[in-house]
Amino acid sequence: MAKKPGLFEKDPVPWDQGDAAVRAFYKGLAGLRNRHEALRRGSLSICANDKPEQVLAFTRQSGAETLLAVFN
Repeated sequence: MAKKPGLFEKDPVPWDQGDAAVRAFYKGLAGLRNRHEALRRGSLSICANDKPEQVLAFTRQSGAETLLAVFN
């Protein structure tokens, strides 16, 4: 079994290994976060829906920008 890092110990991810599609997906998510202030510092508001056990929806707002995220 590999050594488990301590709470404040660094555990770098070997991004040069593994699935290129997974790396591209996470790179895209990081880019999205970097391009939108609301995703970094915006207020968070949970949106009510008919299937809360199946769907998570929320808005993030910062200044004039409001983003809606919906996950199922």
